Amino acid sequence: MTSVSYLGGKADSYTLNFSRPASGIYVQYYKFLRYGLAGYQQVCDNMMGNAKYIRDGLRAMTWKGRPRFVFSLCRDENPGRTMFRIVVKNNLTRRMADHLLSSLAETFEFLDAVDFSGLHAFDSRRLRHRDQRRLTQHC
Repeated sequence: MTSVSYLGGKADSYTLNFSRPASGIYVQYYKFLRYGLAGYQQVCDNMMGNAKYIRDGLRAMTWKGRPRFVFSLCRDENPGRTMFRIVVKNNLTRRMADHLLSSLAETFEFLDAVDFSGLHAFDSRRLRHRDQRRLTQHC
């Protein structure tokens, strides 16, 4: 505890310090105390329901009759695969999840219509500023 000057008077200031890896535990404990068991269960059920809703929406997306995404329950140990992760937080609403899924569907529809056949012949150096056109300086 320290004393700080605040609005012309002295006020006590309390600081809670903890290591970064432990922060998640403290936050979860605070939420549990704040919401109670039933409220915390409701928040968790809502997050899990929204995660399932998004997963099912992505699972329903297809390309040429085949699933657009491959879902795996275990961590991928093959670096050759591209991973796609969505973090579902407690402030994500079903309307926001709908918007995410519809935006992804529109994006895939657009990308599916684009002809990328000449992409490898395109000189991408023209996209960089003239001082950054050296290929050895990636990004």
